Formats: sequence, structure tokens, C-alpha cells
Amino acid sequence: TWTDLSVAASALLLLVAYSPSLLAGYWSPRAALALVLGAVGLPRLVSLYRSPLRLPALAATAFLAVASIAALASDDRRASLLGIFNWGTGWFFVAALVGAWAAGASTTAHGRVLIEQAVVAGVLVNVVLGVAEVAVDLSRFSLRVQGGRAPALLGNSVHLGAVAAAGTVFFASRVSAGRTRWLWAIGAAAAAVQVSGSRTALGVLAGVLIWVALRNPHKVSALVVAAAIVGLGGGSLATRIGGGAQETSSSRRLLVVESGGLGARLGVWEAAAKAIVHRPLLGAGPGRFRAATLARRSRAAAQAEGFDHIFVDAHNLLVEYATTTGLAGVACLLVWLFTGARRGSGPLLAVALALLAAHLLEPQAAATTPVAFLLLGAASTAGAASPSRPPLGVQVAVAVLAVLALFGAAHLLIGDWWLNQAHLDRRVSQGRHAVSVLPPWPVSALELSLSYVFTGQDRHDPSQFVAATHWLRVAVQRDRTDPTLWDSLADEELSDGFAQDAAAHYRQALRLDPWSLRARNGLGHVEQSLGHADNARQWFKASLALDPNQPGLVKELARLPG
Repeated sequence: TWTDLSVAASALLLLVAYSPSLLAGYWSPRAALALVLGAVGLPRLVSLYRSPLRLPALAATAFLAVASIAALASDDRRASLLGIFNWGTGWFFVAALVGAWAAGASTTAHGRVLIEQAVVAGVLVNVVLGVAEVAVDLSRFSLRVQGGRAPALLGNSVHLGAVAAAGTVFFASRVSAGRTRWLWAIGAAAAAVQVSGSRTALGVLAGVLIWVALRNPHKVSALVVAAAIVGLGGGSLATRIGGGAQETSSSRRLLVVESGGLGARLGVWEAAAKAIVHRPLLGAGPGRFRAATLARRSRAAAQAEGFDHIFVDAHNLLVEYATTTGLAGVACLLVWLFTGARRGSGPLLAVALALLAAHLLEPQAAATTPVAFLLLGAASTAGAASPSRPPLGVQVAVAVLAVLALFGAAHLLIGDWWLNQAHLDRRVSQGRHAVSVLPPWPVSALELSLSYVFTGQDRHDPSQFVAATHWLRVAVQRDRTDPTLWDSLADEELSDGFAQDAAAHYRQALRLDPWSLRARNGLGHVEQSLGHADNARQWFKASLALDPNQPGLVKELARLPG
């Protein structure tokens, strides 16, 4: 059916869609696609109310309803609807997840086969590219190792690891059916897990191998495990031969004090618990996790994160939605996942659960999260009757929502193209195009401000700096909870000689993020510009007390008079 084809195509494109001509090249194409997929799936919930999937469909609807109320009750409705640029997780993202599940649950038996084939193809593409990234130089194709770890086409190494580990289920099911040629894919997937450097993915892979061992004869299990072990070794060898990656999954230690490791997550979850107590029923609103938790972090949590490196996602699906949609929202989510999983079976369900397991320690993404819910929906249909043709009203609703979603998706992609042009060329006209086309995220106003700064420096025109400050203020107004925007505004004001304004805005950044090094250093520079050496010294020392590893600041402190 048309639904089968569109859902299978979406599953493939969510895993491989990428464009280097966009500023958010890994995110924008997938966010646009998820928006359309959600629009196609949401009206189909009506048909599912009269099917064996009635209970999970009602729970999904309840989750979306609670998220909608939470967004309306949020302190910033616009930000709660849109989420954060290059991240998502706002109300539209929640609606896309519900729609993706409903679209998957509306497929036929043939559609489920197509979906599995599409995901297998998407996983293989990422697995091969991930290993290739560390073995050879792919920078000419805008593909390169990031932070010593391979991301493939997913933009983040942890997502490559999760997809490769979960995809092993499909490869193992083919081996168990006697198609031993798929052992190479298991080895390649394990190698991709290794070069991704993701410890979570390594744990998911271990869980998948245990699942395979429990469901298959000893001979098949031994072959699968052996292929995975060889693949892990091959991944380590690839990093040594190519030199592109510095870390592998098995070489990284699970230290609670490591930046970005378990310690950072525990600290973020502690701050989330305080936010949940503050707004227990409906939460802070979808996409507002950072706003709800940032000021509630302890010093240990901020240090584990890396101070000015801020988690905008809980790195745990349940903690995320308990914070943003409240206990009511996470209760609906749990019922939805439990009842949906109970109706499912087979490799589709196993892959969906493996991806969701990775979401207990890793962030949501426009690639992996919609695919997990789509697969959960498709797996659920295996225990239900074949979906019937939807009523005419549902078909009309699908058509209308699809047209609206296509319009929004086009705006996102065109706007991001202009945004990338402004980022590359720093032309004011390009930045203005981005501002006019993109939804009101701060990023377009920020890029336009930088274009004005560049133009002012190039033409020696002070009026351009006035315009730059104006657009920085616009960016701040679009998200008043982002301390980095306040810092950027203060930096420009200090550069233009408005020290008092800069001081006020650095202090606002410090109120939002009490452990910010950038704000402390900025206040020190303000006092320095005013000739208050003693006050500047106090701010610099306060910054160094948090992080002594700032050699430039140490030299600046030594140069202060007195």
C-alpha cells in the first residue's frame, strides 16, 4: 500500500538523510522528514482505536494530549512547541513520535518486510561508512571523525553505536534462518560499535548477543558471538591502521568523574529530580529540559559536564519526559511503550527495544528516536489483524496534514540552506533570508548578527555594529533561558564600549547558569575595562577556582596591576 511504501522509505531516509549544504546537515533533513511522517501517521490513530491496538493507541493519544497541555502551560510556549534548533524534542517532535508509531502500526505484513529491509539498508550504510571514516580520510565528502569517534551519517557517534548494535538483531535473525553469509554484517556492525566509542552501544550489543543466544541453537549462537568478537577486534585494528579515531567503546572507562560520562548524567538527573518536584504534574513543557534544570545543577554536576558544556537533553527518555511533560506525561508514555511492546513480536520488536534501551543513557535524536517508535508500531501489527483501509475522513486528514507538514519541512530546509550560506559567506542579505524563512529560533538572528559584525569590520562602518547588537537582542528575546546568548550579547556590548550593559547581561547569564566560566570571565573583563583591577582579580580568581586549567586567564590575571 501507499502507507507501506512511504513508511519504509521514511525508515531508510531517517537513517541516511544528510546534506553538507545545510548548517544542521545531520538534523534538518531528518526533522523535516519526521514532521511529514508524523503528519501521515497521526490521523491513523482514529482507525487504531477500533483495532487490537486500541490500548496503546489510546495511551499514545493521551501522551500527546498531556504534552500539548504542558506546552500551553509552559513559560515559553513558542520554545516548547519548536524545541531547540539542531536538537528538536519540542511538541512537534513529540507529535512526530506518536505519528511515526501510528504509521508503523498501520502497515501490512508486506509493509513490515519492506520496513525491515529499509532499516537493514540504512544500518549497513552507516556501519560501512563508520568503519571507513576511521580507516581512510573521507573529509572530501564532508564525513570525518568527530572527537576521536566515528559518527557516519548520524551526526553523533553514540547514535551510530546504537543503530549498529540494534541492527545486529536483523543480521542475526538472517543467520539463524541459515543465511550464514550475513555473518559479515554482524562483524561489521560490531566494528562500527567499536569505532563509535559508545559504551552504551557496547552494552546494548552485549544484550543483543544474549538475546540471540537464548533464542537459537548453540551452533548459531556461537557463530554470531564469534563474528561480533572478530568485528570488535577489527574495529580496534581499523583505528590503529587509519589513525582517524582515538577512542573505542572497549577502551573507554566508565568513570563517574569523566566529562560527559556517567557522572554528568547522574548530576543532570539529580537536577531533573528537583525540577520535577517544582512542577510535578505537567513539567516544564516539551523541549524545555535545559531551561528547567540548568540553574538546579550542583557544582559537581557542572564540573562533570564541563562547566559551559550544557546538556539540553536528559540522556534518558523517561527522565526527559518526566521533566518536560510531568509525571502525567511519563505515565502515559510508559503505558504506551508497555502495551505496544506486549502486542509486538519478532526482530522488529527486538530492534525497537534495543534502540529504546540506548535511550536510557543517550539523548534523543531526529534519526534514532522516530525509527525506534516506528519499529515499535510496525512490530505491534504482527500481533494484530491486517490494517483495514482507513475511512475517507482519515484519508482527507492525512492529505491536509501532509500538505501542511511539507510546507513546514520546505521552510526548514530552505531556511537552513540560507543559514548555512550566511555562516559561510557572512553576507547580511543571506542572513536576512534565513531570518525570514526559518521559524523563530535564536540561531538565525545570531548568524545575522555575526554577518553585521563581519560587514562592519570589512567596511569600517560603526552602524553595522549597532545592527549586530540589535539582532543579538532579538536572539536573546527568542530564548531568554539560554545563557550563551546572554554571554554573546554581553561580549558584543563590551566590545562596543557599553560596559554597564555588558555587566548586567553577564550577570543574567550567571543567574541562569551559576557555574558559568564564560560569565565570570566576562565580568572580570568588564571590571578590567572600567579600571577596577581588584574587582577584575576577584572574578578571574573565582573562575580559576572552578577550573584552574585556563592558561590564558592565568596570564591575564598576572598582568593586572597591583
